[in-house]
Amino acid sequence: MAAAATGVDKVVFCENSSAGLEAFERFPALYSKYGRTIEIKKVPMPQNEDFRGKGWGEGMIIRWALDNAKTLNEPKSFVKITGRHQVLNLSRILTVIRQGLETYPEIKFICQTFSCSRCISSVIGPVINTEFFWSDRDFFQQYLVDAYEEVDDREGIYFEHVLARRLIELSGRFEFGVLPLPVIIRGVWGYNAKPVTPRIKRVKELIRQTVYPLPRLKRLAISPNSL
Repeated sequence: MAAAATGVDKVVFCENSSAGLEAFERFPALYSKYGRTIEIKKVPMPQNEDFRGKGWGEGMIIRWALDNAKTLNEPKSFVKITGRHQVLNLSRILTVIRQGLETYPEIKFICQTFSCSRCISSVIGPVINTEFFWSDRDFFQQYLVDAYEEVDDREGIYFEHVLARRLIELSGRFEFGVLPLPVIIRGVWGYNAKPVTPRIKRVKELIRQTVYPLPRLKRLAISPNSL
């Protein structure tokens, strides 16, 4: 992210576990060397709050970052990437998003996928992929920032479900988009985490994307009857 041509100049890295951040102390200087900024923050856990799973924690982190990270004060929009992932085609993705917003400036939120089919959980209903998404900052803070409060991973109510339902509720008033190409992610084994894109598939997809021209961002067709 510091040296690669990703199209991202400002990064906020937030961590809410008990792990120390000493290993990351060299990163601000590294980013500055390439004319970029990284802000590294330890997100405090709310007092007297019951931790309701990683999706709940994820939403809480986003809310805290939007309220407290100085790097996010000026940008009108932001991209959220799950911390354990390295998005290998980030520059291509952002180019598609930028070009799409030139055509559809009214779009407020862009996700990888949206589905109204039965989810693999105790909940039936719509779901989006939240490992990567783009959002207008003001829109997210006004309509989505508190969505995590409805999450309870133990009950099968995930961040992916709650955000999808919110988007459906707002579909009559706002426009949303979906990326027309897969996000190629190199994952890392860890707590509740597996590589998202297998290595052979990653290589094939990266080669394919270098051959094909940039696709156009698609409007997300959402029916209010999906709830």
